Amino acid sequence: MFADSPDVEENIRLHIEKSCEMKIVYINDKPVCLFGVTERYPVLKWRYMAFHFGTDEVDRHKKSFVKIGREVIEGWLNEYGNLYMAAYSYYKKSFVMAKAFGFKFKFNVHEIYIFTKEKPQA
Repeated sequence: MFADSPDVEENIRLHIEKSCEMKIVYINDKPVCLFGVTERYPVLKWRYMAFHFGTDEVDRHKKSFVKIGREVIEGWLNEYGNLYMAAYSYYKKSFVMAKAFGFKFKFNVHEIYIFTKEKPQA
């Protein structure tokens, strides 16, 4: 998610420190991705931000990664309510992942694009 950012470690640290919950995804006994949900940066009516940090293994296991990611996101959607994801404009892979997890583009603020996933009304 922040692979091209100038300070990857700082970005990861900030997200992890403020996480409400995190899950590590393993495929074939290898850690492939860290998913998290945080309320560090609430955006309008979307209080919780879902995020993920993947390894190079993500590209080798796309179908499994998307399936597991959807399950994780759906669980958090039910638990926390409406979610959003933020992606830098230069990191197009995040746009694809957001769509694969069922998020829809909502708006952008300069180079940061916001994708949302709303909990269905009961």
